[in-house]
Amino acid sequence: MVLKMSIQISSLRKTSMIFRGKKGVSHLEMILSFVIFVGFMLFLLAIINPFKIIRSSDVYLDIIEREIVENISIKINFQTLKLDISTSSCFCFNYGFKNVIVKDKSYVKKKALTNGKLCIEHTDLNNNFYYIYSSQEFDEYNTGFDPVEQDCRDLATNEYSLGLFRVYDFSSFYKLKKLHDFTRIDYETIKEQFGLSFNRDFAFSVKDTENNIILNISKEVGRNIRVMAKEVPIHIVYYTGEIKYAKLNVLVW
Repeated sequence: MVLKMSIQISSLRKTSMIFRGKKGVSHLEMILSFVIFVGFMLFLLAIINPFKIIRSSDVYLDIIEREIVENISIKINFQTLKLDISTSSCFCFNYGFKNVIVKDKSYVKKKALTNGKLCIEHTDLNNNFYYIYSSQEFDEYNTGFDPVEQDCRDLATNEYSLGLFRVYDFSSFYKLKKLHDFTRIDYETIKEQFGLSFNRDFAFSVKDTENNIILNISKEVGRNIRVMAKEVPIHIVYYTGEIKYAKLNVLVW
């Protein structure tokens, strides 16, 4: 009887030790889970950074940049032309776009006229490659020439090849000048249209690659005022078809 009780007590002790062992493992798992959870939350906080303070000047700077760029943006259609024959006179072929400016392979502008057909002067026998640009920006410049007077030749479809048609975003000098002049005349209206609050001001300028000022809107800044600035590269297109690199400088305070 005593032996039997001893065996039972021993069994209870083993069971208790096993239970305590499992309990210890359970605590360890809870600690590890907590450490992993805290580490994951710290990782998320480091990425999201909800305590980061967004300065209103930064926001307004982005707004002014976007508004100016949107107001001066235009679309330019671009396509290449290759003559598959040799011709000594001007030529015409079917072309669906108007307001066209044409340049040869040396980027020299050629006389051109669009009226259901595109007619291009052709004086260089060594040149058989052209760049074709079309845009509403070229309305005022499309003076063209007289294809009948020049005795232009109509090309057959197998006598020329058109390259891939592309559309690019550029900045219009005409629109830029218009925005510049209107801002000078009615600054407060432009400021309101751009979404600036009453206690904010802005200015902008456009410079060429040698930092020569092309256009400039300046405004006096008070003392101890923090000014935010940003420089944005742009491509300016003139109504003559000339394209120039430039820098748009935006300031907000």
